[in-house]
Amino acid sequence: MSDAKLPGPAGAAPRVRPVPPVKMGLFKAFFAFLRDPEAPILGKLFVFAVLAYVVFPIDLVPDFPVVGWIDDAGFAGLALWYLSGALEKYRSPAELPPAEPPAPTETLPERRGR
Repeated sequence: MSDAKLPGPAGAAPRVRPVPPVKMGLFKAFFAFLRDPEAPILGKLFVFAVLAYVVFPIDLVPDFPVVGWIDDAGFAGLALWYLSGALEKYRSPAELPPAEPPAPTETLPERRGR
């Protein structure tokens, strides 16, 4: 289903899907990062500056289709890259991806010369 709303009983308002826990965890981590007095102020300012740059109409490159969006995408990518590292401290261990892939349970036989 691509709709965000689920059908409800006849005559009732449609039910809204709950937000997946992974996304809620990221929001909680982001707001914990913003509230933390020990988090770098320059990091917080950088994230807000990028958000303002992407949202407001003043740009380094005018917003012509595709070409004008490249600078916005570049700055947004830098902000997401920064946040991906900064938010690890604030996420719960259950939400973090595994540090390395699980080891195989059995090994493949060695190949002898070709």
